[in-house]
Amino acid sequence: MIRKLKACGPVACAYEAGPTGYALQRQLEGAGIPCLVATPSLIPVRCGDRVKSDHCDARKLAELLRAGLLTPVHPPTEEEEA
Repeated sequence: MIRKLKACGPVACAYEAGPTGYALQRQLEGAGIPCLVATPSLIPVRCGDRVKSDHCDARKLAELLRAGLLTPVHPPTEEEEA
């Protein structure tokens, strides 16, 4: 996955903080790919934005990341997370 992302040129990614932890963020950052873990409760919601699907969520996160409108979580170290 990381090789494919790097082949696309400059990339950045984001995902909502959740129960999966921060391993993905650490792997991507370690490979030189910026990865923002967003605070779910602070993700801006547009009026009428009621449809919830992975596709819609991914598009919305990409647009908000590009616009600089996501509030990042401070990822804990592996020791703090354990």
